[in-house]
Order: sequence, then C-alpha cells, then structure tokens
Amino acid sequence: RAWGGAHFGAGSGRVWLDEVQCSGNELTLDQCPKAAWGEHNCQHTEDAGVSCTPLTDGSVRLAGKRGSSEGKLEVFYRGQWGTVCKDGWIPANTQVVCRQLGYRSGESLPPEGGRFPAGSGPILLDNVICTGKEPALSVCSRGAWLRHDCSPQEDVNIRCLGKLTHSPSVPLRLTGGETSREGRVEVYLHGLWGTVCDDGWTDRDAEVVCRQLGYSGVAKARMMAYFGEGEGPIHVDNVKCSGEEHSLVDCLKQPTGTHNCRHSEDAGVICDYGQSQNSIKEIKEGWSSVCGVRLVHTRQRRIIGGENSLRGRLALAGSGPSQRVSWRWKAGVWSYAYQLVLDPYLSPLL
Repeated sequence: RAWGGAHFGAGSGRVWLDEVQCSGNELTLDQCPKAAWGEHNCQHTEDAGVSCTPLTDGSVRLAGKRGSSEGKLEVFYRGQWGTVCKDGWIPANTQVVCRQLGYRSGESLPPEGGRFPAGSGPILLDNVICTGKEPALSVCSRGAWLRHDCSPQEDVNIRCLGKLTHSPSVPLRLTGGETSREGRVEVYLHGLWGTVCDDGWTDRDAEVVCRQLGYSGVAKARMMAYFGEGEGPIHVDNVKCSGEEHSLVDCLKQPTGTHNCRHSEDAGVICDYGQSQNSIKEIKEGWSSVCGVRLVHTRQRRIIGGENSLRGRLALAGSGPSQRVSWRWKAGVWSYAYQLVLDPYLSPLL
C-alpha cells in the first residue's frame, strides 16, 4: 500500500525523487517515469512511504510435521489461516494447489488419525471444484468464504511432488488486442519491453502465458504478428512449454535476445478463448449503406493490427463480373468474416 503525507514520519536530507509514475510492471523504481534526480518542489512533510504485506487472501500452505511438501491444506483469508473441507475434492484441485506452491504435481492423502495436527483456525472453504488450469485455488469454483457444513475431521490433506526450480518471473503484457485478455505477448527485460518470436509457438505456450497473467480458461496461440508488429527488441525465441510451467521464463531454451526473427513473426495469445467477444453490429451497419457492396457471411475470423479498427487497404483479387475483395486490413477487432462482393454493374468503375 502507498502512503503519503510523511505517514511514517518526515525524513531528513535531500528529497531525491518527485512525480514518480509507475505502471507496476517495472523491475526497479528507477525505471518508472519521474522527474530528474534531485528536482522537486516538495517538503519532507510530503515524504512517501509503503507497507508491504507478503500474504494475500488466497495464499496457501501445507501444515504438518513432515516439511512443507505435505500436510493439512490451509488458506489465508483476512489475516488468518484456515482449513479447506474435502467435500467434492477432486485431483484437479490438488494439482492447482501444488502448482501454486511451486510443485509439478500432487496427491490427496487420507485423513489418517494423528498424522497431521488438527487445524487451529476456521474452515474457510468448501465445495471447491477446479478445472486444473487455474493459477490459484481461490479462483476455482467454490462456496463463499467461511460457508461450509463440515467438521475438522474433513480437512483436506495433500502431498506435493516434484519441486520446480523457477527462474525469477518477468513481467508480461498483452498489447494490440481489443480486450485485455488478448494481444501480442511482450516481455520486460533489461529495462525494455520486447516481443516473442513465434518459432515453435503453440497453445501450450499460450496456456502458460495466460496462467501467468491470471486467466484460467482455454488459451490459444496466434502467430505471424496476428495482433500487429511490435517495436523494440525481440527478447525471446524458440519457446517450448509443456503447459505445466509456472511462468514463461521456465520455458526458455536459449539465451534471451538470441533469435533469427523479424517483428512480422511476433507471437500473440487469446486467453479465455470462446467467451463472449465484441459485437459485430457496428461493422455490419457500417457497410450496409455502401452502394454496390453486399456482405456474405462466412465464418468467425479475426482482422488484425493497424492504427484503428476501421482503417485499412482493400485489394481486389480475381476477375470477372463478381470480383471478390480480399482484405488487407490490419485492425484488431473481433468480427465475423464477411466477403465484400461487388455488384457486377459497378465493378468497371473501380
């Protein structure tokens, strides 16, 4: 949490920074937009402060006598640890918990008397059902916090297997899409945002990217600068994920900055694929008033890139009285693909 007004007391010495405006993706404060070092119009009564809380609601741990890899499952909520009831507990739930704790897989353990100590806090969750793709247990389908019909004898016990050795995660973002859940994949390395080359880019890679960004639905990979060409360095090439990794950096098979690509090969993803997309009403109505043009509905596709959603270049293909127009648009909108069929009496005028 950010604090202003010298919340922790006024400092002494020089005021070094002012007008700091971070996006949250920077690795250090020095990378944030700000005034020049030492330039300010402040007094120490305006000194900034922060408070850091290492535990957030939904954090998990395994409480037991045999180390952190097995024990009674506990969840953190509003300042206290509590247990999870095993009603409806399925193997996919266990996989989500173990992956959240940094393990490759896991298994549920029977409630053997005395093996693990009884939970000391409240029963926080019940009726949890995960698909196995979620980044954390708290985003799985579940009952409301603290609502249950269980006893402490029904606590979930888990053993996690295969500790993962993660590289430090790096910030990711999606750009060029119509919504926040789709776009060109960009990675923040060495103080610069850069792109990912699509060599070997698959849905498994997209799954890891989307999970790292907090999405749990179906993930789809997009290639060949589907969301438009990026700028700056190409940081990553030849990504190879199994789909189970914690973050994209766990899938890197060669040093960053090494590639044989151009920005025309920038990789993209669509997270939560198949969920509701933008309406196409505006696109249909926009062309319905163009004389000599009719829309022929084909199938769902995507028009990509470009400065905005309704600018581009049309290129005529084929010959004859009913010429078909091939789209050279780079837009970035979800639509249903329509073919423009020119009226045969008007085609000589084009």
